[in-house]
Amino acid sequence: FITVSETDRRRGIEMGLFAADTATVIRAGIDLAGFRESSGGGAVRHRLGVPSGVPLVTQIGNFKPQKAPLDFVRVAAAVSASVPDAWFAMVGDGPLRPAAEDLARSLGIAERLVFAGWCDDVAALLDATTVSVLTSLHEGLPCSVVESLAAGVPMVATAVDGTVEVVRPGQNGYLADAGDIGALAQGVCRILNDAGERSRMSAQAAQELDEFDRDAMVRRQEELYRWICPANRS
Repeated sequence: FITVSETDRRRGIEMGLFAADTATVIRAGIDLAGFRESSGGGAVRHRLGVPSGVPLVTQIGNFKPQKAPLDFVRVAAAVSASVPDAWFAMVGDGPLRPAAEDLARSLGIAERLVFAGWCDDVAALLDATTVSVLTSLHEGLPCSVVESLAAGVPMVATAVDGTVEVVRPGQNGYLADAGDIGALAQGVCRILNDAGERSRMSAQAAQELDEFDRDAMVRRQEELYRWICPANRS
């Protein structure tokens, strides 16, 4: 059995799904270099209608209950009250999008919350982003968190499952309990309002991510297959 996080591996053992010696953690790999060298943020802002020079807070994820997209809209409203020049973007789509759009209008932030739909230039989007947010109720280990950090974008996320294995509070972002709108907004505001902390977190964000490189993932899988195959054990 292969899991993407140690949390999932431990939970699977506790639930009796598999024995400890039959499960291993192999991270879902991404193109780390592509995100570390990302560019094109100016073009993305222009396409989304986001002014240059203003903070942009982004959530990448589908509009399904697991990702709690309505919580992001509430976080955006709370942040907007403290950082009035901030803009927000939600990337993805799904059944809860109409409800999220309605909530944005009712909370008075529709003019500064962009619903971008599906996006095939995530690296460029992150180049335009000041802070990334993920309001999920549960996860394996979300690639969007790793992608954001690889791009040097501080992360504010819910402390669920494998997310806690990569977001280091006070170093590359902040964690909050799922559904805690106030704590999530506080983390975002703290980063937006402190240029020194934002710069420090951005510099640290891409550190300690080598195990998430896609080449490292393939090597780990090859090593596992060789160990499993008796003909290759000698």
